[in-house]
Amino acid sequence: MSIESDVSKSFAKPLAKPRRFKLGLWRWYYDPLVIWTEGARVNYTDATLKYVGYRQMERAARHLRPIKIDESSEPLEVHFLTGLNFWYQTLFCAYSMIQQARVHIRPVIFDDGTLEPQHVEYLQRAMPTTRIVSTCEVEERLDHYLPVSKFPTLRGQRPVFPLMRKLTDIHGSAPGWKVFLDSDMLFHREPKFLLDWLRAPRVPLYMADFMNSYGYSDELIASLLDAEMPSRVNTGICGLNREEVDWEQLEAWAKTLLERAGLNHFLEQALTAMSLAGKEQAVAPREDYVVFPEREEAMRPRAVMHHYVADSRFYYYRYGWRHVARKGSE
Repeated sequence: MSIESDVSKSFAKPLAKPRRFKLGLWRWYYDPLVIWTEGARVNYTDATLKYVGYRQMERAARHLRPIKIDESSEPLEVHFLTGLNFWYQTLFCAYSMIQQARVHIRPVIFDDGTLEPQHVEYLQRAMPTTRIVSTCEVEERLDHYLPVSKFPTLRGQRPVFPLMRKLTDIHGSAPGWKVFLDSDMLFHREPKFLLDWLRAPRVPLYMADFMNSYGYSDELIASLLDAEMPSRVNTGICGLNREEVDWEQLEAWAKTLLERAGLNHFLEQALTAMSLAGKEQAVAPREDYVVFPEREEAMRPRAVMHHYVADSRFYYYRYGWRHVARKGSE
């Protein structure tokens, strides 16, 4: 199976898992079912190793040593969206960035409504300067900046399409420049390009994908734009200034795309890329900020950062997070 065809089927999700069940007997049934389902798509050895790696990563996240941060300088804020099924990924991503940056990084983590008190405790214990933004706070902000009466499509997609919150909650709910990071990423070198942008943001920022992943036909998108669509926009890293985004235009585009072609997993990424058409952009170097790292790169990282999409998530659970955990235990 090619990477291109695989990406359309294997979106950036962790292995499915029971949400609220606490009984140990449940796992006797559920764990083999997850491995069997995943194994039918790839192979059972890899599915087993991936699932074991995920369980180990989640456990390790609960015991990461609190990281020391030099708070003598003004913090550089980095924004995340997380919840019950992703908190440990968010923790490893932010933790690894702080490890490699060696400057005052403050994670600002938006709760998707499913974070539990224990997860907040793990996040703030490992990274003491972490700020949690509650769903109530976000919705109050959105009622001011993106009211339902003016933005029914953008607001209406939030409950049914959580990825839309990358746009609305992170970039649309407060003024100024903000950078968002997906949780399924890890830093292995100093992210100089990203740090330089954070210190003096001037133009929108994104990372380069290995292919165009917009979910809608080129013809449909082109019919809505007056400028050329930027190539290979991946919003795993996305820096925007709320005041420079035409939110009314985004609302109209979202409405048209949904009416003509329905909901697609890449709707948020397509809208973000459309908003950048014709504008100057800062693009993270592909050789340093790698989408879909191969096995050798995951085992012995040379790049600054890895974004583990689709089947590269096997390497994420098998190898990637362990580099961060080892450094965190030194």
